[in-house]
Amino acid sequence: YQRRVHGGPDAECFVKASTEELRAVKTNPNDLAFMLESTYLYKMTPFAEDNLRQAKYFECWEGLKVNFDNTKPF
Repeated sequence: YQRRVHGGPDAECFVKASTEELRAVKTNPNDLAFMLESTYLYKMTPFAEDNLRQAKYFECWEGLKVNFDNTKPF
């Protein structure tokens, strides 16, 4: 991910995905998921920065708990 472009699930999504039964899930055939990658740095336009940026976006991760022990080696 690029600087200032956070990625990953919010806390609620992470907990749900980490605790539900592992099984095949059929998705809507009309759904489309994609990820755009580039060797270039992305830069927000002034319009996006002033009008479209979610100022409190970071709050969706506040409930995310630490799930590893960093004192143990990999």
